[in-house]
Amino acid sequence: MDRSEKQYRDVGDVRDVYPKLMAGASDPFLNKWRTTKVLLGYRPSVSITVSNKQTWTALTNLVNLQKSSGGGGVNILGINVGSSSQGESTVGWSSLSMASQGSGGVLTIAPPSNDLTYLLGALATKV
Repeated sequence: MDRSEKQYRDVGDVRDVYPKLMAGASDPFLNKWRTTKVLLGYRPSVSITVSNKQTWTALTNLVNLQKSSGGGGVNILGINVGSSSQGESTVGWSSLSMASQGSGGVLTIAPPSNDLTYLLGALATKV
């Protein structure tokens, strides 16, 4: 099947649709990759098990530093955790729990209470 037979829905003029894009910015993937599949999640929850002590210590220190900074936050697999002033897609610190287990631990983010859809992954083919 050649390109003319495929059904694509491309954004026509990106600058008209998204006028706040940085002037003069170029898209390094333009005409090189085409998104073929996306994985979306509605109110996803995340659980990450860390078995390495150094990694767990670094993660714990980072989260505690951001919590104590007052307005800080972290982005874990595309989910913003922290201060609610960061935007609609941010879940509060109360949604994040960390439990030590052995030499590592488990970090869990509860599902957000908003009605947003999250992009969890994308698959593209080279054109």
